[in-house]
Amino acid sequence: MQLTYSEHASHHRVEDLQAFTSGYIPNPRWVYLTTPTIPKSDIEKAASILSSYLGPAGIAQIGGPTWWQWRAKPLKGEWIEMRSHYNKRKRNPNSVPKRTLLYVHGGAYFFNSVATERYQIQRHARKLNCRAFAPRYRLAPQYPFPCAVLDILSAYIYLLDTCHIPAGEILISGDSAGAGLILGLLCLIRDVELPLPAGGMLISPWVDLMHSFPSILDENGSDYIPNWGFHHRPSLAWPPPTLEDLERLRRSWPSGSQADLPSINTLAEETQHEAQGYKVNEGPETPNEKLKMGRAAEVPKVEVDGKTIEVKDQIQMIAPNEVLDHPLLSPVTQASLGGLCPLLIVCISLFHC
Repeated sequence: MQLTYSEHASHHRVEDLQAFTSGYIPNPRWVYLTTPTIPKSDIEKAASILSSYLGPAGIAQIGGPTWWQWRAKPLKGEWIEMRSHYNKRKRNPNSVPKRTLLYVHGGAYFFNSVATERYQIQRHARKLNCRAFAPRYRLAPQYPFPCAVLDILSAYIYLLDTCHIPAGEILISGDSAGAGLILGLLCLIRDVELPLPAGGMLISPWVDLMHSFPSILDENGSDYIPNWGFHHRPSLAWPPPTLEDLERLRRSWPSGSQADLPSINTLAEETQHEAQGYKVNEGPETPNEKLKMGRAAEVPKVEVDGKTIEVKDQIQMIAPNEVLDHPLLSPVTQASLGGLCPLLIVCISLFHC
């Protein structure tokens, strides 16, 4: 019996998989590589745009206005270019086409890195005769939604404002989760009226984190993702505690100290939003905002063999269940995909290895 890569990885912790897919990978001598830091000013501008886009209700739904702006280390990216193109460009800047590829790597939002996909990125750069910029965005579950969205928006603003590259000379691409982030980003760029890039290339985009289409359960030997989803050996990073876990912790707390720990009923009454341990106390809201935020209190339910089962555990690492249908995270829920730049969407089957 053959096991897929993801099935093998499920026997290890999330942190182990992240370490394995973010290790050092030598850079080929024919590739010119630099790793700049995206300026803080670009990140702050992106955060302001994203906050305005989400609005008060959206900010409340994701768990607050500031936690997703925190990072343990600076946001870096990789400029990837064929060395022959680099030498030619340095000799005569006007001798090469003026185009830049912004590439966002995949990995289900929680593993892989620019290094693991650098080989295919340099092939794209060679075929397009251009430079490629790939941001090292933050990964879940340590950095849940919308951390990755903020980082790739910062990368786009970095190209526009710091590198002074016109939007009409930028191509934007990604694979799997990266392609899903790209599609959500393009809709955000459209809605906030930033200049759109010249075009987008989506490689096997993951645009439905709710698994709402029946085909997700079909047996498909060419899909490297198991149809039962991602599972890993428990660790400090995954899975997050459920409300029941917190209640058991409260009951096991030393006598006399339990007053400091809220009960499960108090938690449910005080907040409708729980995002990776961040608690939100709601402020005044309009009826529409209240209705939108109230969705967070609903426990997803599925019918299995005629029985209704409540899904209390978080099923995706990138965000709590109640946020998975957010248009930036599952672009299949976007009201419209009109008004975007030209798109090329490619679906690729991956076989067992």
